[in-house]
Amino acid sequence: MRIQTELAVGVILVLAILVGFFTVISFDKTAQDMEKIQKAAEANQATLNEVVKNRPKVPVK
Repeated sequence: MRIQTELAVGVILVLAILVGFFTVISFDKTAQDMEKIQKAAEANQATLNEVVKNRPKVPVK
């Protein structure tokens, strides 16, 4: 019975380590995706600023 308990504890520890490892990988990928999104948003904002700057001024009635 003691061997089964130790084996169960060992399996639980290994699973906990694997879950932690994959969580770190997932957070790293999420951070990389967020950086890509931020760069794309900055590029879009620069394009919008250029369009607004160059559009003809229409007088407000």
